[in-house]
Amino acid sequence: MSVDTTVRYSDADLAEFKTLIQEKIEHAKHDLELIKSAYMNDHNNGTDDTSPTFKAFDEGSEVMSKESNSQLAIRQEKFIRDLKNALIRIENKSYGVCRVTGKLINKSNIEFDIAYTSVLKRAIKTLWYILDEINQHWIPVYKTFELNERHYGGLTGLNKIETAKIHGDDKVFQWRRSFNIRPPESSDEFHNSLIQERKYADNILIPKTESLKDTSIRINPFLNNTLMPKLNLNNNILLSAHGNSIRAIMKVIQNINDEEISNLDIPTGKPILIKYSSETKKFENFKYLN
Repeated sequence: MSVDTTVRYSDADLAEFKTLIQEKIEHAKHDLELIKSAYMNDHNNGTDDTSPTFKAFDEGSEVMSKESNSQLAIRQEKFIRDLKNALIRIENKSYGVCRVTGKLINKSNIEFDIAYTSVLKRAIKTLWYILDEINQHWIPVYKTFELNERHYGGLTGLNKIETAKIHGDDKVFQWRRSFNIRPPESSDEFHNSLIQERKYADNILIPKTESLKDTSIRINPFLNNTLMPKLNLNNNILLSAHGNSIRAIMKVIQNINDEEISNLDIPTGKPILIKYSSETKKFENFKYLN
């Protein structure tokens, strides 16, 4: 499908964004070091010889200060990860593609009844752009962790090309596209910062890494308990998710085997129209909108 380049950022725009984001990353890293430095400081403040009461008060303040700095560090690390992910989208020229998606969906003149997305920012923002473009802001929107992108573990935030230089193209392809092979686990530090984010506060078990098989298992309850009942009520559903969560869904509804799923590519920003018959209980047609 050809993409409308009039609504995609130009190479010059992307180069400018890249420079700005790289500068933001450097500033953010500097700020993070300052926060970590403050966290590591014992804040003695010369109270060793003061009264026990005053010293206890000072130590209590120190604990509160360290807890505050720890939370600041977690937020700052997340900010840096988001900036690095934006750089990756700039390099593969998918930055801003969600504007195209809304225009393509608008041409289909579908009136949606409900929308679902993940709890990750990029899928949520894509849905915002689409709803704005199709002028259907008012439909109910539900967010669920089950639709999150596959967790790439230790590969999260890494550039695919640079990772391939270290581990080899074949290994990276296995990690990224195979059905049951997991990438290396994320570090304890990264995992601990992730599970403390508010969006994962509802007793959600966050793994340290996932294969596509793991992602499929995670998504199956959404398919069986949420999506299919709505489709059987003849609801038109708008789904904004991620490459691997969509691959996991397509594997089920198209009955793709474990070997063939590695060859299924889900292009960024190309909406898929899937028709389902509540009478036959079957998915009857799949096509990209263009």
